[in-house]
Amino acid sequence: MTQRLVILTILFVVIVFFAYQGIRALTLKREAAKGIQRIPSINLTRVDGTHNNLNELDSRKNLIVILFSSECPYCHDKALQLERHADTLTDHLIVFVSAEPLSQIDRFRGDMGLDCLPNFQFYQASSEDIFSTFGTRKVPSVWIYGLDNQIITGREGNLIFYIDQICE
Repeated sequence: MTQRLVILTILFVVIVFFAYQGIRALTLKREAAKGIQRIPSINLTRVDGTHNNLNELDSRKNLIVILFSSECPYCHDKALQLERHADTLTDHLIVFVSAEPLSQIDRFRGDMGLDCLPNFQFYQASSEDIFSTFGTRKVPSVWIYGLDNQIITGREGNLIFYIDQICE
């Protein structure tokens, strides 16, 4: 009987722990969703080592923020698509953000042919800052902000529709 009680107690504690973790993650995600209605504040390090904050970048252009990973095949596809449409995106500042090392981010930038496009900028942010700001770590993810710094649209995961919409 005592063995059964111990097992039930352990099972109960495990269930409560996972329920707490799920509720906590959901709460953080909701808070982040509220915080990204305007261009959020997140500390970034550019591939050249300079430090910036997302909400202090060029406000004279629409802003597209893309979370990416150099190992994500969808990220490669979307970066190449954006590169092909670079001439139609001159009124946008496209900011790629990753938690990867700066050298890896810079290599991705060069491999995708985006290193010579002035309105394509590449930054590093900590994984914790990315999650607390955007409520996700999924790549690719995109947020588009207008000249009024208000969100136009945002999407976690694959961004085929959103990039197609921008490039048309």
